[in-house]
Amino acid sequence: MTQGPPTAVRPADLADYDNPPVNEVVIGIQFEPTTLTGAHIGLFWEDLRDEFPKALEQPPLEPKIEVLQPPRFSAPTFPFASFHGSRHWLISADDVQLIQIQADRLFYNWRRGPHNAPYPHFEALQEKFWSIADNWANFLKEEAQNLRLTQWEVTYINHILTLGGQPTLADALSCWSGQLDQALGGPADTGRIEAQKILTTNNSPWARMYVSITSAIRPDQVPLIAFELTVRGAPEGEDIWETTHARLFEARRQIVTAFDTLTTPKMHAEWGKRK
Repeated sequence: MTQGPPTAVRPADLADYDNPPVNEVVIGIQFEPTTLTGAHIGLFWEDLRDEFPKALEQPPLEPKIEVLQPPRFSAPTFPFASFHGSRHWLISADDVQLIQIQADRLFYNWRRGPHNAPYPHFEALQEKFWSIADNWANFLKEEAQNLRLTQWEVTYINHILTLGGQPTLADALSCWSGQLDQALGGPADTGRIEAQKILTTNNSPWARMYVSITSAIRPDQVPLIAFELTVRGAPEGEDIWETTHARLFEARRQIVTAFDTLTTPKMHAEWGKRK
């Protein structure tokens, strides 16, 4: 794996906001399982410890690969045998940045954190992700292991609130039916929407998109609408890293466009939409 691509410029035609409701962004890759141990993670952590001084151990995520075929009755992913080992969290001092590593996975999370950190936009986050991924690939090479990519993904988690209190689903979501509220005798107290779609280019599938919208309550008891969008796909082409870099940006465009379409002009004004 070579050094990560140069810093990209945000597309001029992509919707943007002064104060978007993004609470967390996750950029990640899955790869063929390595034989790393906690001792390996400790060695890798040494070079990152100044920026990520906190470490935690978590249960591992089960490996699964998207199957880009229309779903039938079950989730359209292919699980492998049960995975053993640990998932290691490396966390920045302000709790805003998080690296997650396990034997077959590397994720970089940006989170608003306890001090409501300003959102730096995807270009900066992807640059940071590739820097970490390069370091990880080089570390594995030094340990006589190779990073063979099997999947990539991007997730945006939005927390929608309003200054006046809990937004109604109809206020926040352009896709929420007023007829449903009318049938209920008024605005729904809670609700949930889930959808998924295979994404294609020239009739060729390249990823699957998931949309999940649900009423929720933060740990501090603040009501909100949790709006999560994920795009996940497999590596392609001869230069897997270059095409994956491009796909991550395409995934971000798909996510931002869907979010902008599925939310209302009323909320766009509150978030300071620029275009």
